[in-house]
Amino acid sequence: TATVRRSDAKFDPRYQGPPEFRPIEGTNLEYAVNTASEIVHAEGRYYAVQHGVWFVADSPPPISCGR
Repeated sequence: TATVRRSDAKFDPRYQGPPEFRPIEGTNLEYAVNTASEIVHAEGRYYAVQHGVWFVADSPPPISCGR
């Protein structure tokens, strides 16, 4: 298990234009379609994982390291 300092964890996805999300069929989730990063929108929050570290935010892009 690795230790990650929240202050050291950075996530800065690059969108092509404003963030754009589309539904994931059969779920209540949406995913970002105009970025190479994997970002999911669920219940008003945005989630992403990078190098095993989860990020979450109330608006895109996810910028803070888990809780």
